[in-house]
Amino acid sequence: IGASDIPAIFGLGFIAPARFAAQKRGAIPRDPEPSTPDDPRAVGNRLEAAALAEYVEHHGTPGETGHLHTGITRWTHPNVPWLAVSPDALVMPDESPFGDVLGLVQCKIPRMTSDLRDYAPDRPEGYGIAATLANPKGPAVPRDYALQCLVELGTVRACGESEAAWIDLWCWPSPHWHRRVRLVWDDGAQAAFDALIATVGEWRRRHIIDGE
Repeated sequence: IGASDIPAIFGLGFIAPARFAAQKRGAIPRDPEPSTPDDPRAVGNRLEAAALAEYVEHHGTPGETGHLHTGITRWTHPNVPWLAVSPDALVMPDESPFGDVLGLVQCKIPRMTSDLRDYAPDRPEGYGIAATLANPKGPAVPRDYALQCLVELGTVRACGESEAAWIDLWCWPSPHWHRRVRLVWDDGAQAAFDALIATVGEWRRRHIIDGE
């Protein structure tokens, strides 16, 4: 189960929870890959590199030697072998690909600029990821993305990258419209992450392993 799968388990994704479980069990085929160039997934795949280049153009990277590592990386939680995440980019403090991870970037390319209304105003100090998820009025970003960001950041930190203190959600619907919202690892983040993974683990046992 990946970070982008988590929202579906709570009915917040593009696929119903029962269908997602059936696909994971192998009871029904997985959704086909994009077959047309205007499929939103195909558009997102094509434009991701451009969107990340725009992120650097607008926000740079930390320090004079900081850089964005955009190569594909996969992080499997050391204590939860069924959980793996692949952030869109890592922010490193130097030119070494093996440097400590300072933060993550998750890129979203929606179809309409009106989606930016679902994002809080950007601010340098960011928003506590646990605090914003607990806000009854809704998190600083769409809730499905907030859950994905919590899982990605928590898993990378569990893999020994405890310096990774934030994840930037970069929404880039067009070259002229964009929004960054930084979610930071706050005091309640570890407890929120642990509770979320426990809930997903129990759901996985019941509906994927046991077939309920």
